[in-house]
Amino acid sequence: MFKKRGQVSIYILIGVVIIIVVGLSFYIVGNTILKESGRDLDIRPELIPAKNFIDSCILDVAREGVDLIGLQGGNVNIEEEVIVNPLVKFGNSLDLFGNGALNVNYWFYRTPNGINTLSVPSEQDMEREIGEYIMRNIASCYEDLALFDQYDVSYSSTSKINVDIKEDRVLINVESPLEITSGGITSNLNKFSVVLDTKLGKLYSLGRGILEKENEKLFFEEMTIDMIGLYDEIPGSNVEFTCDKKTWRRSQVESDFKKIVETNVQNVGTFKTERYYSLGVGSTANVNFRYSKEWPFEIGIIPDEGEIMEGESIIERKGPLKYLSSFVCLNSYHFVYDVAYPVLVTLEEDGDIFQYAFMVVVDNNQPRKNIIEFDLIEEDDFDVCKVRNHNVDVSVVGIEGVVLSPLDNAQVSFNCFNSVCDIGSTVNGGLDEAFPQCLNGKITAEKEGYDKAEVLLDTNSAASVSITLEPLYPQRIKVKVIDKKTGIIRDVQGETANLEFTEENGYSTYANYPESKILELRDGHYTVSVNVLKNGEITIPEQEIERCYRPSGLGVFGSLFVGEKCVTEKLGSLTLNNVLIGGNNFELGLDRGELAEDNELVVYAIVQDTPLSQNDLINGYDSIENNHLNENFRLPEFV
Repeated sequence: MFKKRGQVSIYILIGVVIIIVVGLSFYIVGNTILKESGRDLDIRPELIPAKNFIDSCILDVAREGVDLIGLQGGNVNIEEEVIVNPLVKFGNSLDLFGNGALNVNYWFYRTPNGINTLSVPSEQDMEREIGEYIMRNIASCYEDLALFDQYDVSYSSTSKINVDIKEDRVLINVESPLEITSGGITSNLNKFSVVLDTKLGKLYSLGRGILEKENEKLFFEEMTIDMIGLYDEIPGSNVEFTCDKKTWRRSQVESDFKKIVETNVQNVGTFKTERYYSLGVGSTANVNFRYSKEWPFEIGIIPDEGEIMEGESIIERKGPLKYLSSFVCLNSYHFVYDVAYPVLVTLEEDGDIFQYAFMVVVDNNQPRKNIIEFDLIEEDDFDVCKVRNHNVDVSVVGIEGVVLSPLDNAQVSFNCFNSVCDIGSTVNGGLDEAFPQCLNGKITAEKEGYDKAEVLLDTNSAASVSITLEPLYPQRIKVKVIDKKTGIIRDVQGETANLEFTEENGYSTYANYPESKILELRDGHYTVSVNVLKNGEITIPEQEIERCYRPSGLGVFGSLFVGEKCVTEKLGSLTLNNVLIGGNNFELGLDRGELAEDNELVVYAIVQDTPLSQNDLINGYDSIENNHLNENFRLPEFV
């Protein structure tokens, strides 16, 4: 199912040699992979192709690990429980094809002895498993490199690998002793830092949100209970005026139940506009729920009287009233169900897939009890920060291009409930301190010159976490205005431009130009708002406005005869210190390469003549929303 790494054919070798000769900097593997934009200065030029080859190979191996993580519910290796009793249908994972080819972890399941179990891997677990997968396979990268005649390769089996999962990428830092001899000179290549484009972090977070919503609402359990009452194929409870006892075959009821579940589960969506049912979790990703009648399905029916299920006559069993059975036939049935079956959740965006399974459990026609209960702690009664039980090893690194560097003196804090605990600062990029015990706590790392970053972590046991900070670049800015009608561009003169840059992950910065000509910007996608104000005393002359209304208090038919009345009102002149004359809102993407260069960012704003009436003022505000559609509009540019 997945690509095997081994001998490279002569044709592939020839292709790679050609690539090395021309010094290719970027290597395409599957989907777009962001490569290093800068090279270490101490690497000999003839070894740069070898380093690029190893970087690409690491990305290839990492992609395999990430794909396994996504397909198997957050784990590279699944330790399948050995089920000795053939009557037990559920283990700790779902055998997707029934042949052991692909097992998907249950994030929630009920054990055979009735214990509800929540088994959601953490981001730290996934990072560790991806790192272990790379460590197991990185030797094949070195072996492939050794096939080239110009290189003699010597390496150690000991590697240190750090993996950091972000929303839309995975950062990988490898420290692995590697000696390469070329032209009689031996050099060490010990560090490799690469970035893999993948939505793993985003899809994982969405998956957790879906399971939390299911655990909160027991959505699928309630839907299953509704099936019992809505479908005639599944007898529930009823009383009928009939002389014929109703009967069903248990095996047929189970078969019909499975088909009904299969149909209804696949029609669950995340938005109310989707399909038949909505879980109420919004996302841009594609979300699919599935049950297959080929998967396990456990059912218990009470009363259990064998294959035949039948109702009973109410009149016949009433003793003294049984003589009425000659005149009235009244039959009833009441069946109670225990049901358990798996649901597969598949999340997809831009070709990246993440999936996991959970069990739906109905007990005696009732949804299973919630397994997560939160005890409310009064802030005055308990100080979370004072009780620190488990150590967390925090690593804080900064991004320079795509290279990761440890950051000293980064301040680390921890948020749990309503408490914010000061943990300490990093030394050589690391901090190993005791943290308060908390479920879904938030670790924050901050350092001057970087955008702060946060990760969620359960600190109920010892753990390690890596946090990556994006650098902030002091960016020189200049604002130019564009006449809305003529398209003439000029510098700001006697005006003030208010600029606000809001990055999609929450970072925001503001400048009041020309008083401030520097913005601290980071890599990312921004929503930009620019408003231009004309300074100095500006007088809006007096004006007359007409207001019309229907008189009240003239009876039912009064307004039919009187009609509308209009009056003219005079508004005095108005003097303002400044007035809005234009601006625009737009989207803008900025990358580290652009921001790191010593260039000036020119921002353009659409403006129009100074307003002379209140209506002009209102229209001026309204037009800002559409000024980016004006033919003279220009996006910012570096000069």
